[in-house]
Parts: sequence; C-alpha cells; structure tokens
Amino acid sequence: MLESGDLYIRDTTEHDGSYSFRCHTENTVTKEKKVSMNYSRIIVTEPHHNQPPRVTRRLNRVAVQVGHRATLPCIAQGYPVPSYRWHRAQADQRPPSGPHNIS
Repeated sequence: MLESGDLYIRDTTEHDGSYSFRCHTENTVTKEKKVSMNYSRIIVTEPHHNQPPRVTRRLNRVAVQVGHRATLPCIAQGYPVPSYRWHRAQADQRPPSGPHNIS
C-alpha cells in the first residue's frame, strides 16, 4: 500500500484476478472506521503484441509540508513492461530529452 492509501500490486499474475478488494480506513484520533461501499477487481490479461508505454496516472502537483515525505506517482502500462526514469527541472524549464536519473 502506498502512503496515499492506494493499493499497489507489482508483477500481477492470473491469480490476482480471483480476488476482490475493499478499502478500510480509520481516523487515528477518533478511531472512527469506514469501509468502501464497492469492491474493486483486477482484470489480468495476456498481451498479444507490443504495446508502447502509456502513462495512466500522474499528478502535476503534490502538496507536502516541510520535513515530510512526498510521493509522486507515475503509473504506466505497455508490453513489454516499461521501465521508469524521473527527470528534475526548474519550474520554468522543460525536462531534458535524454535518459537522466535524479541524483
């Protein structure tokens, strides 16, 4: 599970499609609990041909307090499974076009 509460499943298998998932939350102060109304399911399929990478989820801005952790999601799909790289740029600059990693 990610800090945002999202469930992240890496390297899915056909077996993952046989489960249903629900989100359970608890207020750390009042101890009040809530459960999602609906179940979520994963549909696992086999790729039949090459598929170019496609970013399926990203956020343009993430608010974080000084001294806390920040998570920047980048979820992509494709076949073969795409690799990920991050590029850091100033707010008024575009990221470089070549493969550079954040140090």
